[in-house]
Parts: sequence; structure tokens; C-alpha cells
Amino acid sequence: MCPGSTLKPLADTSLPDEEDRHVLAAALAAEATVLCTSNIKHFPAEVVAPLGFEVLTPDELLSRLVTEYEPQMLAAHRTAVASLNGATDESTVQRCAGHAPPRRPRSWPDCSGPDETSSPRISRTYNSSAFQ
Repeated sequence: MCPGSTLKPLADTSLPDEEDRHVLAAALAAEATVLCTSNIKHFPAEVVAPLGFEVLTPDELLSRLVTEYEPQMLAAHRTAVASLNGATDESTVQRCAGHAPPRRPRSWPDCSGPDETSSPRISRTYNSSAFQ
């Protein structure tokens, strides 16, 4: 399929923030079925549904993945927990709930710096903001 024909539906699409048009273009070019973003107000359902995908927040996407792919998500969880020093399922759940500082995987370098009490926080966000 010609790239121009893939993006043709965008010509008649109006967004609340026109500077987000490239996000829709990327989703169309990738033949995405879901657009994951925390910025859902800029991608209303009535705009994106005719383009063939839906918008989900990261929490909604994770919940759907856990529901629809439970065995695979449990395997991913076990792999993640196994890579953390001294982690258990319970300690991981507590950390996710914000009750304890994050642990770093053994494979990550020690980034604590001169203050030995500081704990490195490494965060990666995979959503529409990555395209901006």
C-alpha cells in the first residue's frame, strides 16, 4: 500500500490540538489498533474510531493486556521480579502501589552517586509523548 493512501484519512480529520496530527499519522502508518496516551482529551473517540483504532490510557492498556493475555503477563511479571534483588511478588505489588522505593534490576549499574541513601529512579514512558 502506498504511504500516501494510508494517510489520506487524515486529510478530513480535525483534532483538538492540530500539533498532535503526527501521532495519528504514526498510528495509521503502523496499522495500530490502539493508541496509548495519557493525553486522551486530544484524541477523542469520535475522531479516532473512524480511523480504525481506539485510545487507551497506559493503565487501561495494561489492564486489558492482563485480562486478555494473563499467562503471558504473568510470565513477564515473573521475569521482572526475578531480575530484582530480593524481590517477591508481595514486595513488587507494594512498590507498584507506592508503598516502597523502587528496586533496580541486578543488570543496571549503580547510579546512586555520592549520596548512598539515594535510590535511582529510572522511568520510561511509552506513549504518544515519545513522538513529540
